[in-house]
Amino acid sequence: MKLLKITITNLASITHADIDFEKAPLEQAGLFAITGDTGAGKSTLLDAICLALYAKTARLKNDLKNTVSFNGDDIKLNDPRNLLRRGCAEGSAEVTFLGQDGEFYLAKWSVARARKKVSGKLKTPEHEIIRLSDETLLAHKSAAVKTVEQLIGLSFEQFTRTVLLAQHEFAAFLKASSDERAQLLECLTATDKFSRIGQLIFEKHKEKKAELERLKDSLSAYVLLTDEQLEQLTLDAHTHKQQLDELRAQQAQHKSSLQWLTESGQLRIQLVQTEQAVQETEAKLTEKAHVFNEAKQAQAAFEIADNRQQWTVTKNNLGALELKQSELKTKDFAAQIQQAQDASNKASDALQQTEVYLSQQQKVLVEVRQLDTKIANADSVLQQVSKQHSELEQQQTKLSLEQQNISAHLQQVQQQSDELESLLTANNSLQNTTENWSHLKGLLDEIIDKQSQSQHSNVALQNAQKQHQENTQQAEPLKSELSQLQSQLTSGQSSIEALQQQVEQLNIDDLQIATQRVQQVIALMQQMSDANSEQLQHQSVMASHLQKKQAIEVQMTDTEQQKELSKQRVNVTRDSLTQVQLRASESISALRAELKPGHECMVCGSKEHPYAVDHIDSHWANLLNDFSMQHQQAEQAYEQAMQRSRLHLAEFEKVNAKFQEGKLQNQRLVNKIAELQGLIEQFSEYQGWSLQQCLDHQQTLVQQQQHHAAIQSQLQKAWQSQQVQQKLSEQKQAQLNAITQQAVELAHQVEQLQSSLTQLSQEVIRAQEQARDYYSDEIWWTQFEHAPQDALWSLTTMVNNFKNNKEKFVQLQQSQQTFTLQQSHLQEAAVNVAQQLKDINTTVDITRSEKQRFEQARLECLPQQISADEWQEKCQAQLKARQQDLNTCAEQLKQILQAEKDKEKDQAYLADQIEILLTQKAALEARFEQWLNEKSQTFADLNEERVNYLLTLSKADIEQILTEFKQLSHGKVELSGKLSHLKETLNIHLEKALTELSEQQINEQLVILESQFQQTQQCWLSVNTQLEQHHKNVEKLATEQQKLNTLQAKYEHWHLLDKLLGDATGKKLRNIAQTQTLKILLQYANQHLASLSKRYRLTVIGHSLNIAIIDKDMADEQRSVNTLSGGESFLVSLALALGLASLSSNKVNIGSLFIDEGFGTLDPETLSVALDALDALQAQGRKVGVISHVSEMSERVATQVQVKKQPGGYSNVLIKGA
Repeated sequence: MKLLKITITNLASITHADIDFEKAPLEQAGLFAITGDTGAGKSTLLDAICLALYAKTARLKNDLKNTVSFNGDDIKLNDPRNLLRRGCAEGSAEVTFLGQDGEFYLAKWSVARARKKVSGKLKTPEHEIIRLSDETLLAHKSAAVKTVEQLIGLSFEQFTRTVLLAQHEFAAFLKASSDERAQLLECLTATDKFSRIGQLIFEKHKEKKAELERLKDSLSAYVLLTDEQLEQLTLDAHTHKQQLDELRAQQAQHKSSLQWLTESGQLRIQLVQTEQAVQETEAKLTEKAHVFNEAKQAQAAFEIADNRQQWTVTKNNLGALELKQSELKTKDFAAQIQQAQDASNKASDALQQTEVYLSQQQKVLVEVRQLDTKIANADSVLQQVSKQHSELEQQQTKLSLEQQNISAHLQQVQQQSDELESLLTANNSLQNTTENWSHLKGLLDEIIDKQSQSQHSNVALQNAQKQHQENTQQAEPLKSELSQLQSQLTSGQSSIEALQQQVEQLNIDDLQIATQRVQQVIALMQQMSDANSEQLQHQSVMASHLQKKQAIEVQMTDTEQQKELSKQRVNVTRDSLTQVQLRASESISALRAELKPGHECMVCGSKEHPYAVDHIDSHWANLLNDFSMQHQQAEQAYEQAMQRSRLHLAEFEKVNAKFQEGKLQNQRLVNKIAELQGLIEQFSEYQGWSLQQCLDHQQTLVQQQQHHAAIQSQLQKAWQSQQVQQKLSEQKQAQLNAITQQAVELAHQVEQLQSSLTQLSQEVIRAQEQARDYYSDEIWWTQFEHAPQDALWSLTTMVNNFKNNKEKFVQLQQSQQTFTLQQSHLQEAAVNVAQQLKDINTTVDITRSEKQRFEQARLECLPQQISADEWQEKCQAQLKARQQDLNTCAEQLKQILQAEKDKEKDQAYLADQIEILLTQKAALEARFEQWLNEKSQTFADLNEERVNYLLTLSKADIEQILTEFKQLSHGKVELSGKLSHLKETLNIHLEKALTELSEQQINEQLVILESQFQQTQQCWLSVNTQLEQHHKNVEKLATEQQKLNTLQAKYEHWHLLDKLLGDATGKKLRNIAQTQTLKILLQYANQHLASLSKRYRLTVIGHSLNIAIIDKDMADEQRSVNTLSGGESFLVSLALALGLASLSSNKVNIGSLFIDEGFGTLDPETLSVALDALDALQAQGRKVGVISHVSEMSERVATQVQVKKQPGGYSNVLIKGA
């Protein structure tokens, strides 16, 4: 890793700095110095490097939580945004570096205020990493730090220990005691994990010890029965168990009898309800018998509906043909033919006259076209000249207005110039202030800033003193509260142990097992009861399905008969349609079309052809449509019959399937009941118990579990309360520690604030003296002391006004010259425009006279004001209209002659059609009479009038009525079957009588048995609980003893670790680990010390943290590091710092090093030794930067980065070469 370039903008005292290590003189310098006065901003360079790479700095501590007001923003003291220069809207730090992969990268950190204004709020900083080879943005914001760590190979802590050498910390490290050296080494190498491990070992040992003691105390709570007590309780339990079995058997017998009585009552109720339903169905059938009979007649009438429709159509067609025949007899075409001939002669004469006139007008039209062309050319010339004339007039007007405006502006500029000249002369005293305004403004801003800082520091000083007093007062109550909490924790532990003993006496596992078994028995009994009820329901449904099956079979027979009738009708209509199709086939129609008047027919030889007309084809088409419709209706009726047949068959299969499924379901229920009975018998302890007995026993077990849960809840609450008390105690202790620590920090803060106030006051006086050199108005300075912001604003306004007036005066003089030049140009342009207008007027007069001559000549040729083309089109239109009139008259005459011929043909065709329709009407009436005679045998009151009425009824309503009739009939059959089945079931049930007692007597005996059962069960539970508790205590004692042995072994392990490594502060393991760290560090340090000085070598004294120096010039004499001189101490400290860098660099090649301070306390001779060491360090190929304000450093190191203070609180950065 190597730094190539550093760029700083508005950070701390540095406004801008650009340090490029790839350009001369830094390119060739291996050693360079960063010099400057105290507070100039030397360390700001290192801060900028850290900010650009890691977005934080080493100088700002991360553990501070206090906030400070920063130009209106409250931010933490460790916030890097504190480095933004006062009075600036944005700042940034950029570093260009060479990564571990050999690529060049740019790291940039920037901060800005809202809207880039000084008064804006501080925004969140931006952090970006860019690869320079392709300018790719690799990461930004929080991801940028991780990317930097990957590219450089160092974390922030490693970077500050590796690149920014802390040799001044190692000077204190050399003179520290063993414990202090361990702490410093732990801090420098970031290896505080060993201290935490030592503390963790101590806490684990303490925890295991407390756990072992608690387990030993819990073993004493278990109590066991004697052998005599155990034998007596076992005998009592067996006796009570036998009594419970006898009582369960009696209860089961009585409950079975009670169940039999209940089922008998239910069957009687179902029987009565079914009888009522049968009577209601029969009443509905009797009540609607007339409606159902009418619906059947309507269904039969729908069969002849097509006949009635055809008869009506045939009757209507016959009347229409007879009316048309009478109309043809009254028509006469002779007068119409004479009128059409006269109109045709008149149209022919008009056409000849129009053709002669059009021939005469052709020569006139040629001359008119030539004159129109000349007139159009003249109009075009006039338009162009008129447009030029208008443009020149507008230009002349515009030039006149511009001359007036220029004159007015010129006069106004002259007046403003005179006024500004007098104003600048009056304020000549601001000339010096304006020229040095930038420097003066910086001084005034610095004064205001320092005064504001002084005020904030006073407020902070008062707050710190007040808070220090409050912390002292808060500490006393906390100590007393801690004492009370400790006593509460002790009493709470005693309560928890007592509750634990009660919990262990109740065996929750056995209670849960017993509850689960009784729940299983209850579930099985309920399933068995449900299965019995379901079996009765399925038997009733099976009877209903059997009745439906029989009813559907009857319907299927009736549907088959209807299907056969529909099939016969389809055959009849198909034969009729075939005959008509043969008579009206395409070949016959083609032969008719070939017949000609006067020629013989190829079939019959006749020369007269009455049927050789187009109407014959339309007649056969109508017949084909009628017979096709009849055939389609017959096919639809047959398809409907087939559909009903399929529906009945599907319904029969569906009902039959349900009936068979019901039989299977009934058998499944029988098997299920037997299976459930077998499962219940597996629970021997509940053999003979009723469902109610099981429920009662379940309630008893639930109560015991609830009692156990209540004790467990009390124990949980006690534990939670104990934990809350423990946590509260820890919080109070932490508060007390925090208050104590805060009091120390506040005392240090008060001392710093007092020192800062003194320094700010001195800086304000110095800045005021420099500012008076540029502006010495005492009145204004008096105002500045009372209201600095208002005074600064007024002075800024005066300076800006003076500067603006001076600039405006120069601009006005330039404007005056410009306006004078423009005025002369406008006068010349006005003369040119006037001459052009004169020439255009002459051209307009000549063109207008020529146009008038052409228009007069055209008027003589064509008086009308229309064009030649329009006149020619008008003549052509008249000729076309005459021709159209002649064609129309000829066509009318042809149509009248054709109509006279068609009259004869139509009369013959109508006579034939009337005869055919009369024949069809007679056939339809005969067919209807035949159908009516057939149906009269079934429906005696059926006649033609009745049929017409029935056909007016809605088919949907009729189908709905018939559906209702079928449903009622089927329902009657189903209810009759169900009634028979219920009677049979009731008789079978009565034959299986289980008791002669009444329901009340059985319930009384059940109450007595239940009371006896409860008493016996209580005795059995009490004895059984004692036995179970004894067996559990025996098992738990064995288990707890095993736990005790395991825990004892773990405790001994942690006891050994605590004895060797653990303690409350982690000091023991820390010292052991840091001893090894120190040895490794000294190995790296000796490698660097060998290149800096051949005389010395560092070593560890024994296995301690003490360091000794071996002097090779004194025969490898070992002596204390405290005997080293100042220069020797510097060399050793520098070697240790370089050793730490090597230790922390993770084998990363470091090409840049910075050493901050450490030279101010060295005498000239020691300083010379230190510089020689630095020369040796740069010889290793590293670029070394030394930060110092020592003058001798500047003399020895030729290449320097000089940070120089400037008036106004800012610094400049200059690079000086050899």
